[in-house]
Amino acid sequence: MMEADTSLTIKGDGVALAPDTNSHGLIASQGDTSINIPLAPSQMLTVAAWLVDMAAENERTH
Repeated sequence: MMEADTSLTIKGDGVALAPDTNSHGLIASQGDTSINIPLAPSQMLTVAAWLVDMAAENERTH
């Protein structure tokens, strides 16, 4: 089973997004507040597809 690299964090505008330690979801953080967002595998794939679509749209508009 592949484990998420929990050392990788996406940061922007005071918000951070990282995989949780068990690779079962995401952790969203802002300042001292963190929210664990559990995701089913199909939801993780949906989030990945959404991010790819957003990146492709940004490439088309910039």
